[in-house]
Parts: sequence; C-alpha cells; structure tokens
Amino acid sequence: PRMTDPGGLWMLRLLTRGNTGFLFEDSMLYALVNIRLFEATLRHGLAPESAGSIAAWAILLCTAMNDPVSAAQFVRVSIQHAEASGDPEQRCLCYMTQGGIIGHWRNPLAESRPWIEKAIQASMECGLVEYTGYCHSHLCFRSGRNLRIGNPFYCLVRSVAYEDDT
Repeated sequence: PRMTDPGGLWMLRLLTRGNTGFLFEDSMLYALVNIRLFEATLRHGLAPESAGSIAAWAILLCTAMNDPVSAAQFVRVSIQHAEASGDPEQRCLCYMTQGGIIGHWRNPLAESRPWIEKAIQASMECGLVEYTGYCHSHLCFRSGRNLRIGNPFYCLVRSVAYEDDT
C-alpha cells in the first residue's frame, strides 16, 4: 500500500534529507533513524522516500549485521521502488548504495561503475551536489592500479571546469 498520512510522509522526507548528516555525526544515530524509517514504511506503506530507507536498511544489513546476501536483495528492492517512483533523488541514493557500498561484496568490483555513473546522472538531475561528489569519490577510490574501474584522480580534476574568480 501507499503511505497517505501527511505526518508520516513529512517524517520520511525530513529524516531522509538528514540521513547523510546523521551518518557523519553518529553511526548509532544513523542506524536508529534508518530503523525507524524502515519501520514506518512497513507499518504505513510506501512513499517515494521509502526507497532510500530500504537502501539504508541494506547498508545496515551489510555492515552492522554482516549479511551481504540479504543486503543485496534489499538494495535490489530499493532500486525497483526508486525507479518506479521516478524520483531522481531516490534513484541517486539507491544506485550509489548498490555501486558504492553493497555491490562489491558479492560481485566483481568492475560491476560497480555503471551504478555509480547512474547515481551521478540522477544526482545532477535533482541537484544533489554532495552526492555527485560522493559518487566521484567512489570512482576515484576504485581507480587503483589493480582495480581499473574508476577514473584516476588527475583525470577527474581535468574534467572539472574551474572559473577564475580573480
């Protein structure tokens, strides 16, 4: 079912937008918020923002609970929901979760790049500049000599247009 409660929808939007800050501030707060978001989706139905909460649940499954098999299933569901919702912000979050966090636990690392590139495209569609940066950092991190899926940092720097403000 779809979530229709205005208060529930507001809570999902607010907490989803603050998710990155929670992660950087306190990993336990991030876990608590995302458990609550996932619980709200289970109790009250799906909203576009549910895709991000399902993806965050996949992250918790993979990292805190050491269950990459279940995490891969949840991130797949999150991607399906994000694509069905048409929300580029949610697509960005889910693609980045697959490409940057979950996918490489069970698949060859080279399979991460297309997901990260899709996340970059979605982040630029909706103006999530910080996620564009996170995605590029995933590409740079995976650009080591033996990894060969990312762009070396010097190529990334060359691809960015700088304005001279002097």
